[in-house]
Amino acid sequence: MKNKEKVKVRKRPKQKNRMTPGIRTVFILMLIFAIVLLSGLVVYVNGILENTFTSLLRGDAIFSDPIASIVVICLALMVVFLSFFIIYILTTNKGKLDPENESSSVKVKRGYASGKGGGRHDSSVAQRKQGRNRFYKLNEVDDKMKKYATPEAEKGLTLEEMCERFRNFATTRGLYYDISVIRSFIASLSVTRLIIMQGISGTGKTSLACVFGEFIENKSTVVSVQPFWKESSDLLGYFNEFTNTFNETELLRVIYEANYSKEIYVTVLDEMNIARVEYYFADFLSKLELPDIESRRIAVVSDRWEDDPVLLYNGSVQLPPNMWYIGTANNDDSTLAISDKVYDRAMIIDLNMRAKPFEPDRERSASVAINYGAFELMAKQARDTYAISERTLEAIGELDTYLIEKLKITFGNRIMEQIKRYVPVYIACGGKELDAVDGIIAKKILRKLESKNPMFLKSISGELSDKLDEIFGKDTMPVCKDCLERLIFA
Repeated sequence: MKNKEKVKVRKRPKQKNRMTPGIRTVFILMLIFAIVLLSGLVVYVNGILENTFTSLLRGDAIFSDPIASIVVICLALMVVFLSFFIIYILTTNKGKLDPENESSSVKVKRGYASGKGGGRHDSSVAQRKQGRNRFYKLNEVDDKMKKYATPEAEKGLTLEEMCERFRNFATTRGLYYDISVIRSFIASLSVTRLIIMQGISGTGKTSLACVFGEFIENKSTVVSVQPFWKESSDLLGYFNEFTNTFNETELLRVIYEANYSKEIYVTVLDEMNIARVEYYFADFLSKLELPDIESRRIAVVSDRWEDDPVLLYNGSVQLPPNMWYIGTANNDDSTLAISDKVYDRAMIIDLNMRAKPFEPDRERSASVAINYGAFELMAKQARDTYAISERTLEAIGELDTYLIEKLKITFGNRIMEQIKRYVPVYIACGGKELDAVDGIIAKKILRKLESKNPMFLKSISGELSDKLDEIFGKDTMPVCKDCLERLIFA
Protein backbone atom coordinates (compact mmCIF):
# COMPACT_ATOMS: atom_id res chain seq x y z
CA MET A 1 0.00 0.00 0.00
CA LYS A 2 1.18 3.49 -0.78
CA ASN A 3 1.41 6.21 1.86
CA LYS A 4 0.86 3.91 4.80
CA GLU A 5 0.10 5.67 8.06
CA LYS A 6 0.36 4.45 11.58
CA VAL A 7 -3.11 3.54 12.66
CA LYS A 8 -4.02 3.03 16.27
CA VAL A 9 -5.55 -0.39 16.55
CA ARG A 10 -8.61 -0.42 18.70
CA LYS A 11 -9.12 -3.62 20.64
CA ARG A 12 -12.46 -5.25 20.45
CA PRO A 13 -14.43 -4.22 23.55
CA LYS A 14 -15.23 -7.04 25.92
CA GLN A 15 -18.81 -7.77 26.77
CA LYS A 16 -19.26 -7.32 30.49
CA ASN A 17 -21.99 -8.55 32.80
CA ARG A 18 -23.11 -11.15 30.32
CA MET A 19 -25.34 -13.85 31.90
CA THR A 20 -23.96 -17.28 31.05
CA PRO A 21 -26.28 -20.24 30.46
CA GLY A 22 -25.20 -21.81 33.79
CA ILE A 23 -26.01 -18.72 35.84
CA ARG A 24 -29.28 -18.30 34.00
CA THR A 25 -30.28 -21.90 34.83
CA VAL A 26 -29.45 -21.45 38.52
CA PHE A 27 -31.50 -18.27 38.69
CA ILE A 28 -34.50 -19.94 37.08
CA LEU A 29 -34.34 -22.93 39.43
CA MET A 30 -34.04 -20.66 42.47
CA LEU A 31 -36.98 -18.60 41.28
CA ILE A 32 -39.15 -21.70 40.80
CA PHE A 33 -38.14 -22.99 44.24
CA ALA A 34 -38.97 -19.65 45.83
CA ILE A 35 -42.39 -19.52 44.21
CA VAL A 36 -43.21 -23.09 45.31
CA LEU A 37 -42.01 -22.39 48.85
CA LEU A 38 -44.00 -19.19 49.04
CA SER A 39 -47.16 -20.92 47.81
CA GLY A 40 -46.82 -23.73 50.33
CA LEU A 41 -46.15 -21.44 53.24
CA VAL A 42 -49.06 -19.20 52.38
CA VAL A 43 -51.45 -22.15 52.18
CA TYR A 44 -50.10 -23.86 55.33
CA VAL A 45 -49.91 -20.89 57.68
CA ASN A 46 -52.68 -18.71 56.30
CA GLY A 47 -54.26 -18.42 59.71
CA ILE A 48 -50.97 -17.79 61.47
CA LEU A 49 -50.12 -14.98 59.03
CA GLU A 50 -53.46 -13.37 59.71
CA ASN A 51 -52.83 -13.52 63.47
CA THR A 52 -49.30 -12.22 63.03
CA PHE A 53 -50.31 -9.13 61.05
CA THR A 54 -53.15 -8.53 63.51
CA SER A 55 -50.57 -8.61 66.31
CA LEU A 56 -48.42 -6.13 64.38
CA LEU A 57 -51.31 -3.71 64.13
CA ARG A 58 -51.90 -4.00 67.90
CA GLY A 59 -48.19 -3.43 68.57
CA ASP A 60 -47.57 -6.90 70.06
CA ALA A 61 -44.28 -8.77 69.74
CA ILE A 62 -43.58 -9.82 66.16
CA PHE A 63 -41.68 -13.07 66.78
CA SER A 64 -43.74 -14.48 69.63
CA ASP A 65 -44.82 -17.40 67.39
CA PRO A 66 -41.86 -19.45 65.94
CA ILE A 67 -43.73 -20.48 62.75
CA ALA A 68 -44.79 -16.92 62.07
CA SER A 69 -41.20 -15.82 62.54
CA ILE A 70 -40.02 -18.35 59.91
CA VAL A 71 -42.68 -17.15 57.47
CA VAL A 72 -41.68 -13.50 57.90
CA ILE A 73 -37.99 -14.32 57.44
CA CYS A 74 -38.73 -16.34 54.26
CA LEU A 75 -40.76 -13.48 52.85
CA ALA A 76 -37.98 -11.00 53.58
CA LEU A 77 -35.36 -13.23 51.94
CA MET A 78 -37.52 -13.69 48.85
CA VAL A 79 -38.02 -9.93 48.52
CA VAL A 80 -34.25 -9.42 48.73
CA PHE A 81 -33.60 -12.24 46.22
CA LEU A 82 -36.12 -10.92 43.71
CA SER A 83 -34.69 -7.38 44.05
CA PHE A 84 -31.16 -8.59 43.31
CA PHE A 85 -32.46 -10.67 40.40
CA ILE A 86 -34.24 -7.70 38.80
CA ILE A 87 -31.22 -5.42 39.30
CA TYR A 88 -28.94 -8.03 37.70
CA ILE A 89 -31.19 -8.38 34.65
CA LEU A 90 -31.43 -4.61 34.16
CA THR A 91 -27.68 -4.01 34.43
CA THR A 92 -26.88 -6.97 32.14
CA ASN A 93 -29.06 -5.68 29.29
CA LYS A 94 -28.56 -1.96 29.79
CA GLY A 95 -28.25 -0.20 26.42
CA LYS A 96 -28.58 -3.40 24.42
CA LEU A 97 -31.67 -3.03 22.31
CA ASP A 98 -32.82 -5.95 20.22
CA PRO A 99 -33.64 -4.71 16.71
CA GLU A 100 -35.95 -7.66 16.19
CA ASN A 101 -38.33 -6.21 18.78
CA GLU A 102 -38.42 -2.70 17.38
CA SER A 103 -41.36 -1.38 15.46
CA SER A 104 -41.10 -1.23 11.68
CA SER A 105 -40.95 2.57 11.69
CA VAL A 106 -37.98 2.56 14.07
CA LYS A 107 -36.27 -0.10 11.96
CA VAL A 108 -36.50 2.12 8.89
CA LYS A 109 -35.11 5.15 10.73
CA ARG A 110 -32.17 3.18 12.11
CA GLY A 111 -31.54 1.27 8.89
CA TYR A 112 -32.97 -2.15 9.71
CA ALA A 113 -35.38 -2.17 6.76
CA SER A 114 -34.54 -5.08 4.48
CA GLY A 115 -35.89 -4.02 1.07
CA LYS A 116 -36.09 -6.21 -2.04
CA GLY A 117 -33.10 -8.34 -2.72
CA GLY A 118 -30.01 -6.34 -1.83
CA GLY A 119 -31.24 -4.58 1.33
CA ARG A 120 -29.80 -4.66 4.86
CA HIS A 121 -30.18 -7.68 7.09
CA ASP A 122 -29.73 -7.28 10.84
CA SER A 123 -28.02 -10.40 12.17
CA SER A 124 -26.52 -8.87 15.31
CA VAL A 125 -28.46 -11.18 17.62
CA ALA A 126 -27.04 -14.25 15.91
CA GLN A 127 -23.56 -12.70 15.98
CA ARG A 128 -23.70 -12.17 19.74
CA LYS A 129 -24.81 -15.76 20.30
CA GLN A 130 -22.09 -17.21 18.09
CA GLY A 131 -19.31 -14.92 19.33
CA ARG A 132 -18.48 -13.45 15.91
CA ASN A 133 -16.51 -10.25 15.40
CA ARG A 134 -17.94 -7.15 13.78
CA PHE A 135 -17.18 -8.25 10.18
CA TYR A 136 -18.09 -11.91 10.34
CA LYS A 137 -19.04 -12.16 6.61
CA LEU A 138 -15.77 -10.61 5.44
CA ASN A 139 -13.75 -12.83 7.76
CA GLU A 140 -15.53 -15.82 6.28
CA VAL A 141 -14.38 -14.61 2.85
CA ASP A 142 -10.79 -14.47 4.16
CA ASP A 143 -11.04 -18.12 5.17
CA LYS A 144 -12.79 -19.17 1.96
CA MET A 145 -10.38 -17.46 -0.47
CA LYS A 146 -7.27 -19.05 1.08
CA LYS A 147 -8.03 -22.17 -0.94
CA TYR A 148 -9.42 -20.38 -4.01
CA ALA A 149 -7.76 -20.45 -7.42
CA THR A 150 -9.07 -18.38 -10.34
CA PRO A 151 -9.97 -20.66 -13.26
CA GLU A 152 -7.98 -20.25 -16.44
CA ALA A 153 -9.52 -18.42 -19.37
CA GLU A 154 -10.66 -20.26 -22.47
CA LYS A 155 -7.95 -20.15 -25.10
CA GLY A 156 -8.65 -18.87 -28.60
CA LEU A 157 -11.80 -16.95 -27.58
CA THR A 158 -12.47 -13.78 -29.59
CA LEU A 159 -14.84 -10.91 -28.83
CA GLU A 160 -16.99 -11.74 -31.86
CA GLU A 161 -17.26 -15.38 -30.75
CA MET A 162 -18.07 -14.23 -27.23
CA CYS A 163 -20.95 -12.06 -28.47
CA GLU A 164 -22.43 -14.83 -30.61
CA ARG A 165 -22.23 -17.38 -27.82
CA PHE A 166 -23.68 -14.97 -25.29
CA ARG A 167 -26.64 -14.22 -27.56
CA ASN A 168 -27.29 -17.94 -28.11
CA PHE A 169 -26.75 -18.72 -24.43
CA ALA A 170 -29.45 -16.18 -23.49
CA THR A 171 -31.98 -18.10 -25.60
CA THR A 172 -31.49 -21.13 -23.35
CA ARG A 173 -33.01 -18.96 -20.59
CA GLY A 174 -35.86 -17.81 -22.82
CA LEU A 175 -34.26 -14.42 -23.57
CA TYR A 176 -33.84 -12.95 -27.05
CA TYR A 177 -31.68 -9.91 -27.84
CA ASP A 178 -30.65 -8.20 -31.04
CA ILE A 179 -26.98 -8.75 -31.84
CA SER A 180 -26.36 -4.97 -31.81
CA VAL A 181 -27.45 -4.87 -28.14
CA ILE A 182 -25.04 -7.68 -27.26
CA ARG A 183 -22.17 -5.98 -29.08
CA SER A 184 -22.91 -2.68 -27.38
CA PHE A 185 -23.04 -4.40 -23.99
CA ILE A 186 -19.69 -6.18 -24.38
CA ALA A 187 -18.01 -3.09 -25.84
CA SER A 188 -19.35 -0.94 -23.01
CA LEU A 189 -17.69 -3.24 -20.47
CA SER A 190 -14.33 -2.25 -21.95
CA VAL A 191 -14.98 1.49 -21.50
CA THR A 192 -16.23 2.08 -17.96
CA ARG A 193 -17.26 0.24 -14.81
CA LEU A 194 -20.78 1.79 -14.83
CA ILE A 195 -23.36 0.82 -17.44
CA ILE A 196 -26.95 2.09 -17.51
CA MET A 197 -29.57 0.04 -19.33
CA GLN A 198 -32.69 2.13 -19.73
CA GLY A 199 -36.04 1.81 -21.43
CA ILE A 200 -39.59 0.70 -20.83
CA SER A 201 -40.35 -2.00 -18.30
CA GLY A 202 -40.31 -5.61 -19.44
CA THR A 203 -37.68 -5.39 -22.18
CA GLY A 204 -35.16 -7.60 -20.37
CA LYS A 205 -32.77 -5.06 -18.83
CA THR A 206 -32.19 -6.85 -15.53
CA SER A 207 -32.34 -10.24 -17.21
CA LEU A 208 -29.51 -9.30 -19.59
CA ALA A 209 -27.19 -8.41 -16.71
CA CYS A 210 -28.15 -11.51 -14.73
CA VAL A 211 -27.79 -13.97 -17.61
CA PHE A 212 -24.36 -12.49 -18.39
CA GLY A 213 -23.25 -13.57 -14.91
CA GLU A 214 -24.36 -17.11 -15.70
CA PHE A 215 -22.65 -16.93 -19.09
CA ILE A 216 -19.26 -16.10 -17.54
CA GLU A 217 -19.84 -18.68 -14.78
CA ASN A 218 -19.88 -16.14 -11.94
CA LYS A 219 -23.45 -15.22 -11.02
CA SER A 220 -24.37 -11.54 -10.83
CA THR A 221 -25.27 -9.89 -7.53
CA VAL A 222 -28.63 -8.10 -7.67
CA VAL A 223 -29.08 -5.08 -5.40
CA SER A 224 -32.61 -3.66 -5.32
CA VAL A 225 -32.29 0.09 -4.81
CA GLN A 226 -34.65 1.57 -2.20
CA PRO A 227 -36.35 5.01 -2.48
CA PHE A 228 -34.88 6.31 0.80
CA TRP A 229 -31.21 5.63 -0.09
CA LYS A 230 -28.98 8.70 0.19
CA GLU A 231 -25.41 7.59 0.95
CA SER A 232 -22.89 4.81 0.36
CA SER A 233 -23.72 3.14 3.69
CA ASP A 234 -27.04 2.17 2.12
CA LEU A 235 -25.04 0.03 -0.31
CA LEU A 236 -22.31 -1.23 2.01
CA GLY A 237 -23.89 -1.40 5.47
CA TYR A 238 -23.38 0.40 8.78
CA PHE A 239 -21.82 -0.07 12.21
CA ASN A 240 -24.26 -0.85 15.01
CA GLU A 241 -23.08 0.97 18.15
CA PHE A 242 -25.39 -1.05 20.40
CA THR A 243 -24.04 -4.47 19.43
CA ASN A 244 -20.50 -3.50 18.31
CA THR A 245 -21.07 -5.32 15.03
CA PHE A 246 -21.19 -4.17 11.43
CA ASN A 247 -24.33 -4.96 9.48
CA GLU A 248 -22.72 -6.12 6.23
CA THR A 249 -24.63 -6.12 2.95
CA GLU A 250 -24.17 -8.73 0.28
CA LEU A 251 -22.63 -6.08 -1.98
CA LEU A 252 -19.88 -5.36 0.56
CA ARG A 253 -19.13 -9.07 0.79
CA VAL A 254 -18.91 -9.41 -3.01
CA ILE A 255 -16.70 -6.30 -3.37
CA TYR A 256 -14.37 -7.72 -0.73
CA GLU A 257 -14.30 -11.15 -2.39
CA ALA A 258 -13.56 -9.64 -5.82
CA ASN A 259 -10.35 -8.15 -4.40
CA TYR A 260 -9.07 -11.69 -3.94
CA SER A 261 -10.17 -12.93 -7.36
CA LYS A 262 -9.37 -12.26 -11.01
CA GLU A 263 -12.81 -13.25 -12.27
CA ILE A 264 -15.35 -10.81 -13.72
CA TYR A 265 -17.92 -9.68 -11.16
CA VAL A 266 -21.21 -8.02 -12.06
CA THR A 267 -23.44 -6.07 -9.65
CA VAL A 268 -26.93 -5.17 -10.84
CA LEU A 269 -28.39 -1.97 -9.35
CA ASP A 270 -32.01 -2.81 -10.05
CA GLU A 271 -34.25 0.25 -10.58
CA MET A 272 -31.29 2.48 -9.82
CA ASN A 273 -33.19 5.73 -10.46
CA ILE A 274 -35.90 5.06 -7.88
CA ALA A 275 -33.53 7.05 -5.62
CA ARG A 276 -31.00 9.78 -6.42
CA VAL A 277 -28.07 7.97 -8.05
CA GLU A 278 -25.78 10.96 -7.51
CA TYR A 279 -26.47 10.67 -3.75
CA TYR A 280 -26.06 7.02 -2.78
CA PHE A 281 -23.55 6.24 -5.56
CA ALA A 282 -21.54 9.48 -5.24
CA ASP A 283 -18.46 7.93 -3.61
CA PHE A 284 -18.36 5.19 -6.24
CA LEU A 285 -18.64 7.70 -9.10
CA SER A 286 -15.71 9.73 -7.78
CA LYS A 287 -13.42 6.83 -6.91
CA LEU A 288 -14.01 4.87 -10.12
CA GLU A 289 -12.72 7.90 -12.06
CA LEU A 290 -9.29 7.78 -10.37
CA PRO A 291 -6.55 6.48 -12.70
CA ASP A 292 -4.65 4.85 -9.82
CA ILE A 293 -6.46 1.63 -8.94
CA GLU A 294 -4.89 1.57 -5.47
CA SER A 295 -6.57 4.90 -4.69
CA ARG A 296 -10.07 3.63 -5.42
CA ARG A 297 -11.01 3.01 -1.80
CA ILE A 298 -14.38 3.47 -0.10
CA ALA A 299 -14.59 4.16 3.63
CA VAL A 300 -16.52 1.49 5.53
CA VAL A 301 -15.71 2.33 9.17
CA SER A 302 -13.75 5.15 10.79
CA ASP A 303 -11.28 2.99 12.75
CA ARG A 304 -9.59 -0.42 12.74
CA TRP A 305 -9.88 -3.30 15.18
CA GLU A 306 -7.31 -6.02 15.68
CA ASP A 307 -9.63 -8.75 14.37
CA ASP A 308 -10.83 -6.85 11.27
CA PRO A 309 -10.59 -8.55 7.84
CA VAL A 310 -7.20 -8.68 6.15
CA LEU A 311 -8.05 -6.50 3.13
CA LEU A 312 -9.92 -3.85 5.11
CA TYR A 313 -7.10 -1.31 5.23
CA ASN A 314 -7.55 1.59 7.63
CA GLY A 315 -11.31 1.01 7.68
CA SER A 316 -11.71 1.17 3.87
CA VAL A 317 -12.18 -1.36 1.09
CA GLN A 318 -10.77 -1.10 -2.42
CA LEU A 319 -13.14 -0.98 -5.37
CA PRO A 320 -11.82 -3.89 -7.43
CA PRO A 321 -11.09 -3.27 -11.14
CA ASN A 322 -12.74 -6.58 -12.03
CA MET A 323 -16.22 -5.49 -10.87
CA TRP A 324 -18.83 -3.77 -13.05
CA TYR A 325 -21.97 -1.97 -11.86
CA ILE A 326 -24.92 -2.31 -14.21
CA GLY A 327 -27.88 -0.10 -13.40
CA THR A 328 -31.35 -0.62 -14.80
CA ALA A 329 -33.52 2.47 -15.22
CA ASN A 330 -37.20 2.59 -16.08
CA ASN A 331 -38.55 5.73 -17.73
CA ASP A 332 -41.85 6.31 -15.92
CA ASP A 333 -43.47 8.55 -13.33
CA SER A 334 -42.22 6.47 -10.39
CA THR A 335 -38.54 7.21 -11.07
CA LEU A 336 -36.20 10.20 -10.83
CA ALA A 337 -34.20 11.85 -13.59
CA ILE A 338 -30.57 10.78 -13.81
CA SER A 339 -28.17 13.71 -13.75
CA ASP A 340 -25.56 14.52 -16.41
CA LYS A 341 -22.84 13.75 -13.85
CA VAL A 342 -23.95 10.11 -13.85
CA TYR A 343 -24.71 9.86 -17.58
CA ASP A 344 -21.33 11.30 -18.56
CA ARG A 345 -19.47 8.67 -16.53
CA ALA A 346 -21.59 5.75 -17.70
CA MET A 347 -22.15 3.88 -20.93
CA ILE A 348 -25.82 3.79 -21.94
CA ILE A 349 -27.77 0.99 -23.58
CA ASP A 350 -31.36 1.63 -24.69
CA LEU A 351 -33.83 -1.26 -24.57
CA ASN A 352 -37.17 0.06 -25.77
CA MET A 353 -38.54 -3.08 -27.43
CA ARG A 354 -38.31 -6.83 -27.13
CA ALA A 355 -36.28 -8.60 -29.82
CA LYS A 356 -38.06 -11.12 -32.01
CA PRO A 357 -37.42 -14.80 -31.21
CA PHE A 358 -34.97 -16.56 -33.52
CA GLU A 359 -33.54 -20.04 -33.95
CA PRO A 360 -30.21 -20.10 -32.08
CA ASP A 361 -27.08 -22.03 -32.97
CA ARG A 362 -27.09 -24.65 -30.20
CA GLU A 363 -23.48 -25.60 -30.91
CA ARG A 364 -22.42 -22.06 -30.04
CA SER A 365 -24.46 -21.53 -26.89
CA ALA A 366 -22.13 -22.78 -24.16
CA SER A 367 -20.92 -20.57 -21.32
CA VAL A 368 -17.36 -19.24 -21.43
CA ALA A 369 -14.47 -19.50 -19.02
CA ILE A 370 -13.02 -15.99 -18.99
CA ASN A 371 -11.29 -13.87 -16.38
CA TYR A 372 -10.68 -10.15 -15.99
CA GLY A 373 -7.15 -10.25 -17.40
CA ALA A 374 -8.19 -12.14 -20.53
CA PHE A 375 -11.03 -9.72 -21.26
CA GLU A 376 -8.81 -6.66 -20.79
CA LEU A 377 -6.24 -8.20 -23.13
CA MET A 378 -8.86 -8.80 -25.84
CA ALA A 379 -10.05 -5.19 -25.50
CA LYS A 380 -6.48 -3.87 -25.80
CA GLN A 381 -5.82 -5.97 -28.88
CA ALA A 382 -9.06 -4.65 -30.42
CA ARG A 383 -7.94 -1.03 -29.90
CA ASP A 384 -4.57 -1.78 -31.45
CA THR A 385 -6.14 -3.54 -34.44
CA TYR A 386 -9.31 -1.51 -35.06
CA ALA A 387 -8.37 1.98 -33.93
CA ILE A 388 -10.97 4.54 -34.98
CA SER A 389 -10.08 6.01 -38.39
CA GLU A 390 -8.84 9.56 -38.89
CA ARG A 391 -11.71 10.28 -41.28
CA THR A 392 -14.26 9.36 -38.62
CA LEU A 393 -12.44 11.43 -35.99
CA GLU A 394 -12.55 14.44 -38.35
CA ALA A 395 -16.28 13.89 -38.93
CA ILE A 396 -16.89 13.76 -35.17
CA GLY A 397 -14.91 16.96 -34.73
CA GLU A 398 -16.97 18.69 -37.44
CA LEU A 399 -20.21 17.60 -35.73
CA ASP A 400 -18.85 18.83 -32.40
CA THR A 401 -18.18 22.29 -33.87
CA TYR A 402 -21.69 22.45 -35.32
CA LEU A 403 -23.33 21.41 -32.01
CA ILE A 404 -21.35 24.02 -30.06
CA GLU A 405 -22.37 26.82 -32.42
CA LYS A 406 -26.01 25.86 -32.88
CA LEU A 407 -27.04 24.03 -29.69
CA LYS A 408 -24.40 24.95 -27.10
CA ILE A 409 -23.55 21.31 -26.34
CA THR A 410 -20.21 19.56 -26.79
CA PHE A 411 -18.56 16.17 -26.64
CA GLY A 412 -15.97 16.97 -23.99
CA ASN A 413 -12.70 15.15 -23.30
CA ARG A 414 -14.33 12.33 -21.30
CA ILE A 415 -16.80 11.44 -24.03
CA MET A 416 -14.13 11.62 -26.74
CA GLU A 417 -12.02 9.18 -24.76
CA GLN A 418 -15.02 6.88 -24.37
CA ILE A 419 -15.62 6.96 -28.13
CA LYS A 420 -11.99 6.02 -28.85
CA ARG A 421 -12.22 3.08 -26.44
CA TYR A 422 -15.70 1.92 -27.43
CA VAL A 423 -15.63 1.94 -31.24
CA PRO A 424 -12.67 -0.45 -31.78
CA VAL A 425 -14.10 -3.04 -29.37
CA TYR A 426 -17.52 -2.79 -31.05
CA ILE A 427 -15.84 -3.51 -34.39
CA ALA A 428 -13.99 -6.49 -32.86
CA CYS A 429 -17.37 -7.77 -31.66
CA GLY A 430 -18.45 -8.00 -35.32
CA GLY A 431 -19.98 -4.54 -35.78
CA LYS A 432 -19.22 -1.62 -38.11
CA GLU A 433 -17.41 1.58 -37.25
CA LEU A 434 -20.22 3.99 -38.20
CA ASP A 435 -22.80 1.85 -36.37
CA ALA A 436 -20.74 2.22 -33.21
CA VAL A 437 -20.34 5.99 -33.72
CA ASP A 438 -24.05 6.36 -34.49
CA GLY A 439 -25.05 4.63 -31.27
CA ILE A 440 -22.67 6.38 -28.91
CA ILE A 441 -23.39 9.87 -30.30
CA ALA A 442 -27.13 9.32 -29.92
CA LYS A 443 -26.80 8.07 -26.33
CA LYS A 444 -24.06 10.37 -25.06
CA ILE A 445 -24.52 13.62 -27.04
CA LEU A 446 -28.00 13.98 -28.49
CA ARG A 447 -29.45 12.84 -25.17
CA LYS A 448 -28.35 16.24 -23.81
CA LEU A 449 -30.98 17.86 -26.04
CA GLU A 450 -33.70 16.64 -23.67
CA SER A 451 -33.23 19.82 -21.64
CA LYS A 452 -33.81 22.08 -24.66
CA ASN A 453 -37.08 23.75 -25.56
CA PRO A 454 -39.27 21.34 -27.61
CA MET A 455 -40.27 24.07 -30.05
CA PHE A 456 -36.65 24.96 -30.65
CA LEU A 457 -35.79 21.29 -31.18
CA LYS A 458 -38.57 20.95 -33.72
CA SER A 459 -37.27 23.93 -35.66
CA ILE A 460 -33.65 22.71 -35.68
CA SER A 461 -34.21 18.94 -36.10
CA GLY A 462 -34.42 19.03 -39.90
CA GLU A 463 -31.20 21.01 -40.21
CA LEU A 464 -29.41 18.68 -37.75
CA SER A 465 -30.59 15.61 -39.63
CA ASP A 466 -29.27 17.03 -42.88
CA LYS A 467 -25.97 17.86 -41.19
CA LEU A 468 -25.57 14.24 -40.06
CA ASP A 469 -26.07 13.09 -43.67
CA GLU A 470 -23.59 15.68 -44.89
CA ILE A 471 -20.88 14.74 -42.41
CA PHE A 472 -21.20 10.93 -42.18
CA GLY A 473 -23.05 10.03 -45.38
CA LYS A 474 -26.71 9.75 -46.28
CA ASP A 475 -28.76 7.41 -44.08
CA THR A 476 -25.72 6.23 -42.12
CA MET A 477 -26.92 7.52 -38.72
CA PRO A 478 -30.36 5.93 -38.14
CA VAL A 479 -30.06 5.76 -34.35
CA CYS A 480 -29.29 9.49 -34.11
CA LYS A 481 -32.24 10.36 -36.33
CA ASP A 482 -34.54 8.10 -34.34
CA CYS A 483 -33.36 9.85 -31.17
CA LEU A 484 -34.16 13.25 -32.68
CA GLU A 485 -37.63 12.09 -33.67
CA ARG A 486 -38.36 10.79 -30.16
CA LEU A 487 -37.19 14.06 -28.62
CA ILE A 488 -39.47 16.09 -30.86
CA PHE A 489 -42.58 14.03 -30.14
CA ALA A 490 -41.81 13.28 -26.48
